[in-house]
Amino acid sequence: MNQQIEFTENDMRFIRAIKSAAFSPTSNVYQNPYSDLVNRGILSRLPSGYAIKPASRSDGSVGPSASARGMDAVRLLKDLGVLAPWENTVLLTNATGGKSTLPSIDGHGFSDWADEAVRCSKLWSERLLRETPVFYADKAAASEPRRESEPDKPIIRSESLERAMNECTITPLDSNAQDNAFIASDAFESQRRDFGDLPVYVIDSPTAQELDDGISVETTPEGVWMHAHIADPTAYLPPAHPLSMLAQLRGTSMYLPERHYPMLPDSLSDARFNLGKSYCAMTFSCRIGSDGEIADFKVAPSIIRNIKILNYRDVNKILEWSNVFGVNALPETRMPWVNKALRDLQPEQKSTTSTSTSIDSVSAKELLEIQQIATRHLQLRISRGGFSSDQPDYSVKVSPYPLPITSQNPLEAFEYKVNQPTPPLVILDANQSSHLEPASNMVSECMIMANRVASKFCTDNRIPAIYRGQEPLKNVSHEERHIIEDALASVDRSSGIMPYMSFRSVLPYFSSATISTSPLCHFSLGIHAGSASSVSEFSGYMKVTSPLRRYKDLLMHWMMKNHILGAPRIFDEQGIMALASRLHEGEKRMNAVSSRSTQFWAMEWVLRREVLWRTGAPESVVYLGVDAGDEVMRKIGIALPSVGTGPRGPVVWGEAYRRSNEWGAKVESWEVTLSSRCLRPTYQVILNSVFDSKSGFGILGDLGGLPARVELKRRRHAGEIVICVVDTVDPAGGVLVVKEE
Repeated sequence: MNQQIEFTENDMRFIRAIKSAAFSPTSNVYQNPYSDLVNRGILSRLPSGYAIKPASRSDGSVGPSASARGMDAVRLLKDLGVLAPWENTVLLTNATGGKSTLPSIDGHGFSDWADEAVRCSKLWSERLLRETPVFYADKAAASEPRRESEPDKPIIRSESLERAMNECTITPLDSNAQDNAFIASDAFESQRRDFGDLPVYVIDSPTAQELDDGISVETTPEGVWMHAHIADPTAYLPPAHPLSMLAQLRGTSMYLPERHYPMLPDSLSDARFNLGKSYCAMTFSCRIGSDGEIADFKVAPSIIRNIKILNYRDVNKILEWSNVFGVNALPETRMPWVNKALRDLQPEQKSTTSTSTSIDSVSAKELLEIQQIATRHLQLRISRGGFSSDQPDYSVKVSPYPLPITSQNPLEAFEYKVNQPTPPLVILDANQSSHLEPASNMVSECMIMANRVASKFCTDNRIPAIYRGQEPLKNVSHEERHIIEDALASVDRSSGIMPYMSFRSVLPYFSSATISTSPLCHFSLGIHAGSASSVSEFSGYMKVTSPLRRYKDLLMHWMMKNHILGAPRIFDEQGIMALASRLHEGEKRMNAVSSRSTQFWAMEWVLRREVLWRTGAPESVVYLGVDAGDEVMRKIGIALPSVGTGPRGPVVWGEAYRRSNEWGAKVESWEVTLSSRCLRPTYQVILNSVFDSKSGFGILGDLGGLPARVELKRRRHAGEIVICVVDTVDPAGGVLVVKEE
């Protein structure tokens, strides 16, 4: 039995230097003193697999850049056992100028206060659950606070966390000596509308962490109302409470395939704030006219009691598909992901009975009515120039979840049998293009209506608010104007979807999303700035539908509720703008890390599938593994330890690279002959751009749009679909190269 490798203090000196070069490499604006030491003194003396050579990366960039050298250092850390072979290093390499751009993320040593901030948040959460009742769970005891037999110990913050709070947060204007107290009784008890037995449909994926929005429909003498019911954590949390300020410090939740970093502790969502656990909601209601415009609206705190939790795939079975993009087009004219979604998700026959779905007939009728309302509103936005794009998408799940976080200073090298018996299971679902599911379209449109209602409410009442917008397409030359005109003319009038290649043609002319304290137009949503001088003139757009995971939404709930109560404002316009700017930048950074992490694990999935094919795995495993069947995918996850992995773990190299470095024979040693393999896996690649006659850049259309470099056999053009096989895949380096079959 092999002896566990232990790192000495001398080893750790070198490891710390390699980690510094890997996670914060030298750039144009930052000189890392360890970069030259590691690149010239260590990496250059190792076998040629670590040589700093031009790298064909999946984003189209070519080395040898500082980031490429940093990835070589990352690979070395994995080979040494400092990191697990499958470690997602996207988080760790997210540094600028030697400092992490995500200081509030805990568990990785990005700051000297992040771990403590999470610890304090959890302690405050435990106290909230102990001290406060679930409002309206029992009408007789609706607002009676619980009494503690003895007081809790004070939750003390360290100097570093106190400094971060002072430097990175803005204290509300109404803070006072009672800020450490939770809300013991609901200030809106006499104002909340009780929806009684009206069914509220909470539609989400089965693995959703936060259930923060639901929808309902109500027929009144005035007409039919659509209600969007949003979770109401502000029923329990004052804006200046330490828990609220810690939420502001993080700003937003971040979701990765292997773990998530919630803005508010999971225990609060699971036990108190999620719809279905809490009866309190903020309800944004609207009545849609025959023209699709909002004819009337209301904003009010509410009580919801009859909550029905459903998943998208079940709701799809009872909704109309006639307005889904591509449903009326010929298969040969559709993109691969459209064909896959319609083949896998569209029911052969719509059902309104419980025989094929868990949804009863009454609920099915109400959901169809909500869909009709949402469709009328969508058609209005389309008529005003609104559209979205036919973009493929995928999701990746990792099991066990969450994966343990690698120690920052491991004393022993990683070993399969000691640390984890098998690599984590990676499950990829290529059917995640939300615009190809009627349930997702319906919920999304209802949330757009709710956000418009919130914008109108804040504008009419002059409440300082965070508005979102997008300017029209940038000014172009006369020669380029036809590109934009053709793309806008290609928008499908039923679904509002712009075809994929048309969207790519206008992407260079798009303006970035902006924020302001005044209403803005939102070009792609078809929302105008307007004057908002009357009910008939709805203007601007904001987000209020995710208060459990976005502080900006939580903030707007406090601002609106204070206005309803007639209480002083908690932030003035200057404070709102300062908060909005900081939160907007933090949200963009976290979204980028989340996207890159999902891409990392998708490449890991492709790698495993390719390894299985090259090792002679049965066709049933190699091909059925494309679907997310747990049993089949579990075989893929377990199969890898039996493979001779080579120095970097299992990495699939292209033929040209194999011939040019000494590792080729070792990597090939675990492969079987072609005659012992099943039919080779192929992928439908849509060419986004072509560099020359032999290479280009594209996406794997039947795998949710995973980006890749493409090696071509002959001259091709952008928009063509090419059948390709994997040539090179290295998740740690962000490299995926496919070649035309």
